[in-house]
Amino acid sequence: MSSFIQYAILGLGSAAVFTLLAQGLIVIYGGSGVLNFSQAAMAALSAYIYFEGRSMLGWGFWPSFLMAVACITALGVLVYHGIMRWLLNASTLAKAIASLGVLILIQGFIALRWAENPRNVNAIFPTKVYEIGDVIIPSDRLFMVAIALALTAALWAAYRYLPIGLAIRAAAENQRSAATLGWSPHVLSTITWALGACIAGVGGVII
Repeated sequence: MSSFIQYAILGLGSAAVFTLLAQGLIVIYGGSGVLNFSQAAMAALSAYIYFEGRSMLGWGFWPSFLMAVACITALGVLVYHGIMRWLLNASTLAKAIASLGVLILIQGFIALRWAENPRNVNAIFPTKVYEIGDVIIPSDRLFMVAIALALTAALWAAYRYLPIGLAIRAAAENQRSAATLGWSPHVLSTITWALGACIAGVGGVII
């Protein structure tokens, strides 16, 4: 039983990252109707950009983190305005194929810029461990779970109480209705792509 609990705890870190990626997918799909298959690739690119700042440029954690998240957020906006906006009336399949194209482009860029060799950076979170009987709990897993829970709570509150969150929910149901209330569907889609990409960027750094 203790072995089962131990493996479950060790899997918390991966579960937290998958939660963040799923949240980004939901945000983008809910706001623009696009199933973004490039979400994981954006997270991977964020991790490499963070590596670039920390290990190659010698920057500290916060400058590297902010650079990675800002770049991925900007990439999300670029993907929407450069590709997805022009596919607004296209089929769901066409939008999905376009996102697969973005996935391939990001993978190709990563391979050209950093090759495909594994890269290592210093640990972001403390590496202290806690022992409860025979079970060992790494503190970094607790930090990952805390970040995932905090972002989940923040998104829930934003979508439930903030005007922009309510507008995005309305646009997900009917974009024309949101437009009649004074909200531009393109602005809302831009925000959701930026937010979804930002979440992917955070997930990529904490992996």
